[in-house]
Amino acid sequence: MTAFNMMKTNVITFNFISRVKDVYRMLDNTGHSAFPVMNNQDRPVGLIERDALIAMIENKSWYFRDSRVSGNFGAKEREEIVA
Repeated sequence: MTAFNMMKTNVITFNFISRVKDVYRMLDNTGHSAFPVMNNQDRPVGLIERDALIAMIENKSWYFRDSRVSGNFGAKEREEIVA
């Protein structure tokens, strides 16, 4: 038996840059202890542990993709985590 035979078909992954609300939703809806991290070409570049994601959210360790937006820094759709 190989790892391929044991894997689920729908693996939950995160992009290298992901929205905070998407990360929070996945953490809330799964009990996975780690997630593969994918690059822009949809290739795996690493693994991030659940505890690291939780720590990033608790410490508000994210940035805003478009820092030119003024007066809208609290908008949840602009908050992103870099894995």
